[in-house]
Amino acid sequence: MDALETIVLLAAGGCAGAVNAVAGGGSLVSFPALLAVGYSPVAANVTNQVGLVTGYAATAPSWPASGPARGRSASPPGSGRRSARRSCCSRRRTASA
Repeated sequence: MDALETIVLLAAGGCAGAVNAVAGGGSLVSFPALLAVGYSPVAANVTNQVGLVTGYAATAPSWPASGPARGRSASPPGSGRRSARRSCCSRRRTASA
């Protein structure tokens, strides 16, 4: 691997890391870069997955502290399908005259 390939892979890795940190999907940057410098598809896939696993392992310890929605539920209590069904079925029906 020459210096240009190294620079390309470092730049692609930095961009992929930034994309993963913001929204995910950094593999859309890193995988084609690995193919472009001559990695076989299998080797590029394995290399890409190893990078993802190390990134997930590095961020996993911070997840329980912040939670998926920073400690709040994504929807207000009682807004799900089950509670709607329960409230519908719990109403008393009166006979209409």
